[in-house]
Amino acid sequence: MRPAEAPSDRAALRRRSVAGIGWMGLSAATQAVLQVAVLAALARLVAPAQFGLVSGALIVVAVTTIVAQCGLGSAIVQRPVLTELHVRVAFTAGLVLAVACSGALQLLAPLVEHAFGLPGLAPILRVLALGLVINAMTLGDYLLARRVQFSRLAAAETASYAIGYGAVAVLMAWLGLGPWAIVIGQLAQATIRTASVMALAPHSVRPSLARGPLRELLGYGVGHLLAQLANSVAILGDNIVVGRFLGAAALGLYGRAYQLVAAPASLFGQVANEVLFPAMASVQEDKAALRRVYATGAALLAFVALPISSMCAVTSEQLVLVLLGRDWLPLRDAFDVILFGMLFRTGYKLSDSLARATGAVYRRAWRQGLYAACVVGGALLGRHWGIRGVAVGVLLALLENYLLMAQLSLSLIGMSWSRFLAQHIPGVVVSVVAAVAALGTRTVAESFQAPVLVVLASAWLGGAAAVLLLLRLAPGVPVLRSVSRLVADTCLLLPPRLGSVVGRIAGLRGQAASVDR
Repeated sequence: MRPAEAPSDRAALRRRSVAGIGWMGLSAATQAVLQVAVLAALARLVAPAQFGLVSGALIVVAVTTIVAQCGLGSAIVQRPVLTELHVRVAFTAGLVLAVACSGALQLLAPLVEHAFGLPGLAPILRVLALGLVINAMTLGDYLLARRVQFSRLAAAETASYAIGYGAVAVLMAWLGLGPWAIVIGQLAQATIRTASVMALAPHSVRPSLARGPLRELLGYGVGHLLAQLANSVAILGDNIVVGRFLGAAALGLYGRAYQLVAAPASLFGQVANEVLFPAMASVQEDKAALRRVYATGAALLAFVALPISSMCAVTSEQLVLVLLGRDWLPLRDAFDVILFGMLFRTGYKLSDSLARATGAVYRRAWRQGLYAACVVGGALLGRHWGIRGVAVGVLLALLENYLLMAQLSLSLIGMSWSRFLAQHIPGVVVSVVAAVAALGTRTVAESFQAPVLVVLASAWLGGAAAVLLLLRLAPGVPVLRSVSRLVADTCLLLPPRLGSVVGRIAGLRGQAASVDR
């Protein structure tokens, strides 16, 4: 058992963690905007079938990456006591595994192409496999997270995406390289990210496979690996089913619909992995602190995800037309269903971070295995009704996983279901108000035969205005005070000046609550 931390140490850790949430949240928001812009550009330069081809290769690389990493980096973050030898062993083992996995993909690429039924996949897979070795050349990102140096990590994440993937992929697509533009962008992003974190967090690369540290790291890492493999099958299983049974064009449509909804979840997952996971791990024996973090996180996610989902549902046609173009309208068959799973996709990542931080990796693993089985089973059953049927099957699997992971979290921290469900009330209230307002303003704009961009902007501005009015009324309405308290708590996670501005806009006027209450 680690020694108890002094109150001053806890206060310092909390300040760094709150700052980290701010930095990584800013990075995630920036990447969200960049992802939408890059997706919109690539959708007009790369055909759906070409997107589908690269998506198939990325599925295989993503699963192989989990094997190559073997949870070693997460074990570095979670360990109460970390030595230089642990770092050397994790780096050596990770690099060896990455080289082996990359080599295996080079040899097995033709078999994978045949299994997917996607001609032309093999050469793309062989090139993308090089990214495994590039990513394994440093543990700097995990060390930055452990040291709570999130501003540096946020800068590396944002710069690598903006320059590596955004600029390079769009330029290559504009030059007519088709699917290879995305491949080159992926490798450029990995290279810039690796170089950045190597410079920001240098560490010894002297090889070592000392048995003691290796056994300690793998004791945690294998459990993490099993859960990650199952989670990867769950995340990618529906894409595999679509590609195998419905073809490359359908995979391109389904993959873009999935990306539009999964991007916020992926970015929150990045924040949870790089901020919440190390912060929770540092106080893994303090259940009261974990309950506060989990309760606030669950409420905040519902407060953000539910209103966004409701407004996306009201304006799904306009979103597809503006972001992707008329050729992509058929993806609404999946998009109109997938978007209702946004809360489930983001919410389970909070539970996932808690399970890893407290070392419950094997209890997490069997739940992720069941989730994977539900995703694949739902997709196989739903394929008979096209990509909409697949989306429905996956939505039900997401709900099952959200509840199962919540049950694990509640048992770990001693929280009741009633308190957990109560955290969702502000999000539900705000989402209803946002949806009604967005629908009303969209209908008015359409009655004047406004251009599609004006209709979309009107709906979202109408929804946002209604939410802002609700926030200003909330402090004086008993049933809405939980909404006001949540906004006040959220302001504390922002940089002081920005938090003050948001508080004034929401009409809080100094009523910010303490997350310690």
